[in-house]
Amino acid sequence: MTTAITLLPTLVDPATMARFAAVLTPMETARAARWRQAADARRYVVTRGALRVLLAARVGAAPQSLAFSTGARGKPALDGAAFADLHFNVSHAGDWALIALATTPVGIDIEQCRPLDYRAVGAQVFSAAEQARVDGATDRPRAFFDLWTAKEALLKAWGLGLGDMPAGFTTPELDGSAGTARISPMPGLAPAAPGWMARLPVPEGYCGTVCVQQPCAVPTFTFSLCAPDALLRAKHDLQCVR
Repeated sequence: MTTAITLLPTLVDPATMARFAAVLTPMETARAARWRQAADARRYVVTRGALRVLLAARVGAAPQSLAFSTGARGKPALDGAAFADLHFNVSHAGDWALIALATTPVGIDIEQCRPLDYRAVGAQVFSAAEQARVDGATDRPRAFFDLWTAKEALLKAWGLGLGDMPAGFTTPELDGSAGTARISPMPGLAPAAPGWMARLPVPEGYCGTVCVQQPCAVPTFTFSLCAPDALLRAKHDLQCVR
């Protein structure tokens, strides 16, 4: 099973921004207009537009034609029984976005490393073992955001959020800046399914992790850096993969 991960910059010129906006629905356009900060609106438009283009290429449809539904905790999915085996997740921070497409539930997270009270924030979302991992790290800020993205990606893969007692379980450790770790069924996660997570080669100053629910076999993660204008140019020519 392959999980396709796309990294793309969200800092784009006005013409590219307009082309991404053109594939959004009126409801999405209205949502973009409600953002107070122009940077937030830009991140939303580029990420949502790119998601539509990538999903459309996968299912062989026009980007604007895709309809979304949401699960019990708000996680989006493509609407329709024909798309039950196509899962996706997105995350954006700073000037970058990550989009993951998979055949099993998937979660992805990117964070921009920034100053904050690591111990106070960590006490709210990390288990005691995770907090000790951060406290013992040589580069504590990096360790914090590595762990944060791992925990959030795991929660998103299970359709949960930071409000669902994230300190109640401990995420597996990933070695260094790259690596893959198996997730065993654990208390606090429902369904109690196994999975895998991997660190992602995101730009300097960022941390990123992907996580999939998947039993047994080690998944294949494909990673690509995509220029937004190239993605838009290719949207009619991308091969449909079912």
